[in-house]
Amino acid sequence: MYLKEPCWVCHGHMEERSVHHAVPTSLGGTDADYNRIVIGRACHDLLHFHQHPDTLFDRVNRVKQGSSRHRKFLRFVSHLSDPEKRDRILKLREVISLAVAGVGNTKEILEAVFPAWLSEELWKSPFPLKD
Repeated sequence: MYLKEPCWVCHGHMEERSVHHAVPTSLGGTDADYNRIVIGRACHDLLHFHQHPDTLFDRVNRVKQGSSRHRKFLRFVSHLSDPEKRDRILKLREVISLAVAGVGNTKEILEAVFPAWLSEELWKSPFPLKD
């Protein structure tokens, strides 16, 4: 499927992109528009910290906070040169952590991490491709 929207994390257009649930459906996230973002393969792999060229770790939602793997992820992400990408990856990780903990519904979790998520429609890409 061809998507016109760039990656929500890095705004890239060049790689394969797919629709990703900010709050995973496996953790109670809904399939509503506000819970879907377009994300590129590299950013998706980084978010879940697997299949990345420099890492061979399990999916993030199976890595406990405070564990050595979690600390390695944080060290790795801290070296990303783009501060916006770093912030978005860390905030999406926080969304997953809150969902794992069962803290509220999809909207409550997203608004806790991204206060303007619904009011400013932050899930929408700011740089859509033109036809």
